[in-house]
Amino acid sequence: MQNAPLYTRMNMVAEVYGVSEDTVRRWAGNGLLKIHKRGRMSWVKAKEMIEIIETPCGAECGASTQKDDINRQNMA
Repeated sequence: MQNAPLYTRMNMVAEVYGVSEDTVRRWAGNGLLKIHKRGRMSWVKAKEMIEIIETPCGAECGASTQKDDINRQNMA
């Protein structure tokens, strides 16, 4: 895998990794990866995407949803 790209453009994540841009943005919102901006283009690190996808339970491991965050705030 020497020639593997370091970054993937957001508009290519569905084709390359089989997940939607919305899913990647949700993962970024939950702190699982970072979206890098260069001008008008958005990129994600290929290594971060692969780590999330290859985790046995995927992005669900340790990731909270917005609903979970709102429920925690309401309980405080």
